[in-house]
Amino acid sequence: MSPATPMEEAAGNLGKDHQSLELPDATATSSAQEQQHARKRLRDEVCQAPSPAVIGPPEVTVQFRWAVETFRRTDLVEGARVVYRSRGTVDGKGGLKLSYQETTAAWEVSSSSGGCLYRLPGNFASPADFVGSRSWQRSYGGECNLIVMQKVHVEEDSGWLEPGLLAFDRPY
Repeated sequence: MSPATPMEEAAGNLGKDHQSLELPDATATSSAQEQQHARKRLRDEVCQAPSPAVIGPPEVTVQFRWAVETFRRTDLVEGARVVYRSRGTVDGKGGLKLSYQETTAAWEVSSSSGGCLYRLPGNFASPADFVGSRSWQRSYGGECNLIVMQKVHVEEDSGWLEPGLLAFDRPY
């Protein structure tokens, strides 16, 4: 059996608290800098899955100037946050994606064909943290107000009718 690499030895410690991750001693790695990079990679692996408090709502609706799109939570994780997708075509392609990008430190609305369309800078844990009308940056310059809405789940079916729509309320 071959000796374990430093990363394999450290991977055995993933069940421990990420503050007290044990790495092989400095003799196993060539420098303190490599050890620091290994520690960062392990911390990222441990913290990659979002905690239940950060998962966010099951769906959000975004009102653009041109349409309204509903984004549903997926099982994908990017930047330690859950990815949301809108309905695409029957073959599973197309649609929009709402996700957090660590490189820009912002939530982005992007398409599979055109990349990022809109960007909201900020370290929000989930879309529930930026519900409402906010100014988003357009990827090609300028700003645009987008309205993010979260669906409220109620136990019973409910609804309303405008008073003028009821037939017995009409004088004729």
